[in-house]
Amino acid sequence: MSEVIELGRIPDGGGRKALGDQAGRATRSQTGLDCPRRNVRRQVSVSSGVMDLPETTNPVDTQDEHEDERVRSGPLRRHVLWAVLVTAAGVTLGWLGALFRIGPEEYGLPPAAPGALWPYLLAWAVIGLGLGVILRLVAAKVPVYSPSEVLLGSVMIGTRLSLGWRPEPLEAAGLAAAALLLVIVWCAVALRGAAVVRRSQDAAGAA
Repeated sequence: MSEVIELGRIPDGGGRKALGDQAGRATRSQTGLDCPRRNVRRQVSVSSGVMDLPETTNPVDTQDEHEDERVRSGPLRRHVLWAVLVTAAGVTLGWLGALFRIGPEEYGLPPAAPGALWPYLLAWAVIGLGLGVILRLVAAKVPVYSPSEVLLGSVMIGTRLSLGWRPEPLEAAGLAAAALLLVIVWCAVALRGAAVVRRSQDAAGAA
């Protein structure tokens, strides 16, 4: 649905209403006020009684959207603090999740099995720190998407599974290897993307 708004002007002394269009044009010619009627048409789009306005881009939203697409440089203590905090959060969440059962009896995750918890908590703390070192080394050189979420999820899931099922050392090593493979693939994708961007920029500069 659309509206057409016409804006026009009839000069004073035209006499169109009193004498008709023909006499009005003659009167305007004699008085020197003959000027063509100008119509200004403005298209206004109306939908459900609300005018459509052009969309604008919020710079704050754009900044938040690309917050993860940056190189995380900084002093060594910042990287160490990040790895320690995210690993500790993952181990804590995994331990809290092991306090109750997740899902039904047949195929759900059981709660923490009886026995000592510290060996598994300590093991995943060490594994998480190692994964954090790899992620942070790559993130300090090229943009890596959501490294905190990757590290947090890997450590939390590994801790939760270990406390619920109490795997043997070989099985626990398999879980750690799966987490390491995920981090390696994640970093490889980031490195390849950065290499593609660099080649594109070099080609554009050469052209």
